[in-house]
Amino acid sequence: MRGRSAALLLLAVFWSRAALHSEAWLGRERVQRIALPNGLVLIYQKDSSSTITSLDILIKGGKRAEPGGMSGLAYLTTRLLLEIQDSRSAQQLMIQASPMALTGQADYSLISIDSLSEHLDETLRIVSRSLQWPLFTGIRIDAVKKNMETQRDRESEEALAQSRAFQLQAFFGPTGYGASSYGTAETIKAIKSRDISRFYEAHFQAPEIILSAVSDLEAEEIKTLLMKHLKEIRRRQPVELSPAPQPLSPPAHKEFRAEKDMLQSLVSAGYSLPGATDRLFVLATLTESLLGKGVASRLWRLRQDEKLAYDVNCHYTPMKESSLLEAYLETENRKKDTALTALRQTLGEVWQKGVGADELEAAKKIALTDLLRANEAKSKRALNLAVYEALGLGFDFLEKIPALFEAVTVAEMNSFLSSNLDPERAVWVVIAGTKEKSSPRPSRP
Repeated sequence: MRGRSAALLLLAVFWSRAALHSEAWLGRERVQRIALPNGLVLIYQKDSSSTITSLDILIKGGKRAEPGGMSGLAYLTTRLLLEIQDSRSAQQLMIQASPMALTGQADYSLISIDSLSEHLDETLRIVSRSLQWPLFTGIRIDAVKKNMETQRDRESEEALAQSRAFQLQAFFGPTGYGASSYGTAETIKAIKSRDISRFYEAHFQAPEIILSAVSDLEAEEIKTLLMKHLKEIRRRQPVELSPAPQPLSPPAHKEFRAEKDMLQSLVSAGYSLPGATDRLFVLATLTESLLGKGVASRLWRLRQDEKLAYDVNCHYTPMKESSLLEAYLETENRKKDTALTALRQTLGEVWQKGVGADELEAAKKIALTDLLRANEAKSKRALNLAVYEALGLGFDFLEKIPALFEAVTVAEMNSFLSSNLDPERAVWVVIAGTKEKSSPRPSRP
């Protein structure tokens, strides 16, 4: 134990020094929350490290807001907003190197735009037309539906994505938080243009939209451009969401097994957590580091000492009403059952005995450094600033995280672990690989 404590302290010092470099961007400019004249909210941070503007348009609702039998509607509607309405404008965006991306999540859909700041005016001119006057035609809808079918097939081919889908469905059922962003073949087929129009009218309005920009441009310049091109987005009647999604207690199924034609197997344990708050976010993020981030984590022993894993990890998915924590590992096909037993034992030990001060200190340094490094890029930071605001954590939550990490005590951490990591509360998933390694060809004489 003395050797382990020394290693943890050395690791904490290393990550602490790395964090000093990653924290530099925090001191550039404070994050601001700006109310625009038409009711839109802008989260803004000046960053002069490059002449690029990262702009995110977050539309509240997501899977959470989809009517019964229409899973995939939020993604489908938002994807149609990215359909540039003429080839010349689409070509202009390519020339300007202004890529766009879409993220569909439980509580929101999010459009991400990266643009050279000198081209932001023209980029917004082109994009705003589709955002404010979308064309929900049959040809466009069918094309996006076909694309979603491809995305859904791709999702089912990835072991981790399939495992996560099992976890969400086990805790939340087949709709809302438990549904796929891409829906099912049946629900997508059932969605008509009028359903898309209704969803758009309900959610693409000022109270339901958050804008987030990280840019070398001044706040007043960004504000002027947004009002110039998005002035037609106005405040309408507030949206009434369906009852808040709550995890099934207990889940209908506690263990899932599936087979996949791959050379390794994935073993996962999932836990439902309460909805996102600043304290829960911090404690769950520290749990990620304690369980599965790097050589100081508890699961690392299964890889390093017991040779039961190619990779170990832990992932926290924050949601507004209820969240998900997953601990998982990838292992050889022949070792999957042994790995499952070892994962149960490791999580059970953490649940029963908790962690010590040295272990928590190392986890704080690792978690903080990982978080800061993940937000160094303008695009990722702009996205997270919008998401934190949408989840109710606040526009300036990222700036508060270092102090929140530091304030966590061993007693508070262990109380969280004992309350949430009971193995009997977990949903267990095994995605079993069926492919065997090919034997090496005999060498020729």
